[in-house]
Amino acid sequence: MDRGEAGLAAGYVLRGLTAAQKISRPETLYGLHYSCGKAYQAAEDFPRALEQFRASVNLVESMRQNLRETRHREGFLGRKLSVYESMLEALWSLEPREAGAVSESFNTAEHMKARAFMDKLREARTASDEIPVKLLERKRLLEGRLSWLRETLDSADERP
Repeated sequence: MDRGEAGLAAGYVLRGLTAAQKISRPETLYGLHYSCGKAYQAAEDFPRALEQFRASVNLVESMRQNLRETRHREGFLGRKLSVYESMLEALWSLEPREAGAVSESFNTAEHMKARAFMDKLREARTASDEIPVKLLERKRLLEGRLSWLRETLDSADERP
């Protein structure tokens, strides 16, 4: 697709986006913003592409926050990773002096890493919160017994 066709495609997607905003379905809007950004990117209109990718990322973040379980959040974000990647590509395609592109791309990448790390921490905390007290006590007792057995074996190995 050449730049002219890409610009025309972006125009069509924008019309669809305007109509879709009336029904206000984030999943549909995210996809349309992303598609529009890709069309602008193909037309080498990087500032407009970036605007559309930012809107798409904002919708992805909003939808992600509404998911209750960590495993759903991780899977959801994994399926939407291309939005972040496209946003970074558009940022790197801008002149460095434009809108702090280098700084914003670094911040976006760091935000993605921090988000993934926070999800892992939440998952670990949630997993430990769900373990019944009796099982934790049993685990503590077994660890104590295992420690005693190791000490006994070590002392037996030290004897002549």
